[in-house]
Amino acid sequence: MQHSVQAIGYDLIIDTVNGKEKQEEAQLHRYNKLKKNIIWATVLTIPVVLIGMMFMDMPYANYIMLVLTELHSDLSFQN
Repeated sequence: MQHSVQAIGYDLIIDTVNGKEKQEEAQLHRYNKLKKNIIWATVLTIPVVLIGMMFMDMPYANYIMLVLTELHSDLSFQN
């Protein structure tokens, strides 16, 4: 049964001695990864918004926004 569950992308914590600790560690790891993604999304989104709203006539603005957007999507699909 554990192999079937793992085959569809989930995992089981069966160890009764350290099960709670392993679960908390996995949740902390997921939280830290999510926090890092949100920080990078914010860092890459702010320039896109500023360029799109205030600096529309800037040379190569569309290309700069495209690159920043692609960086954001690459980072979000790596995880």
